[in-house]
This record gives sequence, structure tokens and C-alpha cells, in this order.
Amino acid sequence: MLIIAIGSFKSLEEMLKQIKSIHIDKTGGSGGIEQMNFNDAWQFPVVAGCTLCGLYFSMEYFGKDAVNYFLMAYIAAGGTTGIKAMMQAFFGNSFSAYDKNYLIDINVKLVGLELQVTLFDLFCFFISSI
Repeated sequence: MLIIAIGSFKSLEEMLKQIKSIHIDKTGGSGGIEQMNFNDAWQFPVVAGCTLCGLYFSMEYFGKDAVNYFLMAYIAAGGTTGIKAMMQAFFGNSFSAYDKNYLIDINVKLVGLELQVTLFDLFCFFISSI
């Protein structure tokens, strides 16, 4: 929850900077204020419905425990970037030596998958998993 709260405050701070630069300073912005359009609005219920149906059927097929482990790994992988950003914000470039060389470098152009993992990413994944 802390990662979500920090991300929300950072997002709000960026939005306020954009509003100030567009409406008060009249300098324009870096592309305007981000707004939800019609495509975003209709995709929310469709994606949510598909996600919940997929979750229900995966629990029926694989079992609740297997799905729980998958969800925990997914949340830990997503939290890795938040932990990495927090570590860099708190400690500066102290870990930059561990964030240079890729241990895993996968690029599948057919599906647009690019995965690059450093030693620092694995350390942040470990912290996020805990």
C-alpha cells in the first residue's frame, strides 16, 4: 500500500505541475493534461470482466493455492520497479554498479517482449517478494 500511496502522490504532483504550466504560467506543457477518452472508458469494464472470469476459471482448473502463488509472484514482480525507485531515491547512485550489466537479456520481437534484468533488479525483486 505504501508503494501505491507514494506513486499516487508523485502522479498528483506531476499533474499539478502540468496544470500550473498550462493554465497559470501559459508556457504550455509536455503534451497537455492526461485525460480519459472514450476508448479508455469502455475498456475498463471489458478488461475487468475478462480478468475476473479468467481468475475464476484458473482457480477452478489449477486450484486456489496455485493461483495465489501466481498472484503473489505477479505482485512481487510489479513491486520490483517501485522498490527500485525507492532505493534509488533514498540511497542515490549507491547501487549503480549493480545496475549496469544485464544478467538476463531476452528480446522476442514477434510478440514485442523485451526483458532485461540486472543484479540490482533481482535484489529489488527479493525485497518485494518479502
